[in-house]
Amino acid sequence: MCIVIATKVGDAGSTRLHDKMVPKTDKIIVTFGEIDETISSIVLSIAHLEKLPDDYKQLEKCIYDLHDISAYIGGYTDKINLSKQIKEMEDFIYMKEVVDFTYPIEHKAGAFLNMARSVARRAERALLDYLDWVHYLDVQDKDYTEVLKYMNRLSDYLFALSVDVRGL
Repeated sequence: MCIVIATKVGDAGSTRLHDKMVPKTDKIIVTFGEIDETISSIVLSIAHLEKLPDDYKQLEKCIYDLHDISAYIGGYTDKINLSKQIKEMEDFIYMKEVVDFTYPIEHKAGAFLNMARSVARRAERALLDYLDWVHYLDVQDKDYTEVLKYMNRLSDYLFALSVDVRGL
């Protein structure tokens, strides 16, 4: 099986979204990129954990949640339900009772998780910028409440993990 990676479609600064070409600087494409970078940061963090503890399994699920979020905001799916994932992240955050904003400089996985946290915040800002734009155009036809809550909780969750990982 051969998967074509170099399609050359984007050589002129545009990319395909559904059946039309849009500039790579379009707010939705920028948002996709920020979410994709968040996914990559999480993958890198997982790669630096010697073993993924059971209470960190949600971290791996975040990768797929972010793919689902991209599909939802991109119009590839009409429904998304993130309430269970949000609850799982909140349960972890509250269980760990992080009371100090410290940087995990002595643990490589913690440092990467902290980087993933800041990348997730940037993705959240890109999403908010995109949603402000579609609201301005009066074309917002979906409910993004859970998506926004998920993105906000994700960075909190990644921070709690970055602090907690020092105890592994």
